[in-house]
Amino acid sequence: MMDFIREGGFAMSFVLAGAALAAVSALRSAATLRSGRAGKDVADGVIFWGGFALVGGVLGTLIGFSQMARAVESAGAVSTSLLWGGVRVTLTTTIAGCVVFVLATSAWVVLRWLGSRQATPGLATGRRVAGGAVTNLLEERVMEFETRLSLTEDELSAANREIHRLTAEVDFAKQLRDRPGPLLS
Repeated sequence: MMDFIREGGFAMSFVLAGAALAAVSALRSAATLRSGRAGKDVADGVIFWGGFALVGGVLGTLIGFSQMARAVESAGAVSTSLLWGGVRVTLTTTIAGCVVFVLATSAWVVLRWLGSRQATPGLATGRRVAGGAVTNLLEERVMEFETRLSLTEDELSAANREIHRLTAEVDFAKQLRDRPGPLLS
């Protein structure tokens, strides 16, 4: 394994840095999800650093092919086994970058799935969240009116009218929220 990493040369450091940063990002994303503070976009750093490792691997391969071509040109006639050995060495960074990218993408998919499960139910199911937010706000105002104890007759009458008006708005908002289809038709 160390020979594989050593064969990658300087460019392998980009792949290893991408792998380390993707792993750190995945662990931070998992901790954020565990605390319940995030949605489905929490894992975007994981895929970014996995892509960074892949690009670093491709860059390392291009540099390796350039160095190999220069060595073959200066050596003149070389055996096919030596030539293909050079190709194998130049591909190590791309192989490592692809492995890191596949692992990071897998972690990203799982973390996004977990994040979408924690997101607002309306967002997770594609329903309208605005109706739910309005409903919650109106229900809070109704509760506020119901909990006031020191009302005069006029205030009580006004509060009852407001409660009936807000209840109608809540019912309408619930109907909008539960109706399938796009928000704007």
